Amino acid sequence: MLSSISTNIEILFFIVKSMNIEMTEVPPQLLEPGMIVNITCQTDSANPPSVIVWTIDSQIITSGPDYMIITHGQKSSFNANITISQLSFVATFNHSKHVFECAILGQSGLTQHVSFRVVGK
Repeated sequence: MLSSISTNIEILFFIVKSMNIEMTEVPPQLLEPGMIVNITCQTDSANPPSVIVWTIDSQIITSGPDYMIITHGQKSSFNANITISQLSFVATFNHSKHVFECAILGQSGLTQHVSFRVVGK
């Protein structure tokens, strides 16, 4: 005689939103044309991982011929994820006085920004 055994398995998955984003690498306030600019932002731990977006004067930037964005994650305590994103580009006069910002997608108010001047010959 066959008997069946019923087993209930409960899977726990927690969602933790990042509550902070920090600009960990910023360029100097004065740049010369041709200098490589690196701006890095990092979130607090989150599960699922946070998504960082970059903007210039509120316009979204994507990787392409003018900008390179590298994003990666690392595990933190409690198996949550820290997201780190770096925006890199070559400075031109056109970048002067624009506001570069990193933000956590979908979480208004969690932003960091920087602006600088490109000066030179």
